[in-house]
Amino acid sequence: MYKLLKKIIDLTSRINIFGIREPIVVLNYHSINVASADAKEYEWTVQKNQFERQMQYLFDNNINVILLNDLVNKILQKKIISKPTVCITFDDGFSDNFINAAPVLEKYNYRASFFIVANSLLDEDSYPEWINQNKVGELPSFMNVDQIKKLCVNGHEIGSHSLTHKDLSVAKVSLLTKELIESKKIIEKSLSIDCFGFVMPFGISENHDKKNIVNNACAKNRYIYSCLGKYGYVDQTRFDAYNIPRIPIYGSDNINSFILKVNGKYNFASIFYQFWKKIRYFLKI
Repeated sequence: MYKLLKKIIDLTSRINIFGIREPIVVLNYHSINVASADAKEYEWTVQKNQFERQMQYLFDNNINVILLNDLVNKILQKKIISKPTVCITFDDGFSDNFINAAPVLEKYNYRASFFIVANSLLDEDSYPEWINQNKVGELPSFMNVDQIKKLCVNGHEIGSHSLTHKDLSVAKVSLLTKELIESKKIIEKSLSIDCFGFVMPFGISENHDKKNIVNNACAKNRYIYSCLGKYGYVDQTRFDAYNIPRIPIYGSDNINSFILKVNGKYNFASIFYQFWKKIRYFLKI
């Protein structure tokens, strides 16, 4: 079902020749790896040479690349963004982000936002349940405290991807708020930084009850923004800092797909995808 849905979305993006004028795109990455048989089987793994080609495209085309936190502050302060803009984000905090992605980002003088599973700062050998269920080859490692501190020194942003990466869409309210609050505390204490962004594991963007709970918890605990799994582009006129949409980048995306995504051509596809998620939530499938 997932592969079929992705094919439909890719097809509609090519049919949609209009796209968005001056798009603001928050790109969503996970793992950046070197070529291997194992990595090719994992849809969320982008190869390092593939990632570098994507960054080269942004550089060659003078795309404005800023931190997600900076984008949020600009929009909240009513500063109009009038040129194509990209934010680069990474979920999970895999060590290959530091080993493979960070040097490429530094090459182009780009800064990114890394959302980490806070429990990995306390126990690097603690693996979320989803990793064991979707194991491909060797278990991945997570960035350690020293590596993340180096990212901070180089101007990158660190946010929360919850405490343990549980599926919070089906979690009790008490657990959901604990994952959100405790992860922030651990990140700020371990790294001596302010943690302003939260990314929901698995997503709850169409679960309005859970969304309200998360929004209230974020506001009370000094989170400035959150990403709840919404697919699409940032709209300055109807901006919701607590449900920022992103465009995922998959290992199967070629450079043409990447260019279409950056240039707003997946706008119609994003509407289709959000409609599909509403149906799934309504039917509980």
